[in-house]
Amino acid sequence: MSIMTQSHFKHSALGSLATSLVVLAMAGAAAAGRGGHRAERETRRRTQQLVDRLQQKDTVAIAATLHPEVTFAHPLSLSGKREDAVQWQGKDQVLGYLGGASTMMDRIRFTNQRISVAAGGGTAFVQADGDLTSADGRPYQNVYIFRIDWRGDRIIAIEEYANPLTFCRTFNNPLCAGRPASGDQRTAVG
Repeated sequence: MSIMTQSHFKHSALGSLATSLVVLAMAGAAAAGRGGHRAERETRRRTQQLVDRLQQKDTVAIAATLHPEVTFAHPLSLSGKREDAVQWQGKDQVLGYLGGASTMMDRIRFTNQRISVAAGGGTAFVQADGDLTSADGRPYQNVYIFRIDWRGDRIIAIEEYANPLTFCRTFNNPLCAGRPASGDQRTAVG
């Protein structure tokens, strides 16, 4: 039987303590990772609900998910100029925009949806093909990327990226790039 000296005991105890701390740290990291995955799964679920509610034109249910200081932006302007990009600020303005978009469309459907979650569940991206029909029956098939930033269970910011040319070819909007000025006899590109 070996005799443990005070020096051996100290090194052995410190070694055991260090090993215990490493094991606890790894267990804590694993638990935090599981929590992170849980947050990401929850964000994916809430984001899918948002997409479903957009397709159902359920602005009442959408309103319940919006933070009072929410922003909604279209960074790709119809004119092609960065300074013409539009943004709605606050819950009332965002709901006004969404209500107008719902009225403008008879059917809203997103196909080939892909939801990606980043930032530990704080941000979601939705990629989808739009299969929409205007209120007067015209097909409107754009491509979309939405960036949705969440603060807890509320949406704090949405950015919608869609092809402005597809919009301009479907809708007669005076902000569309290449549209002839009033009285101009040239044909608009598109």
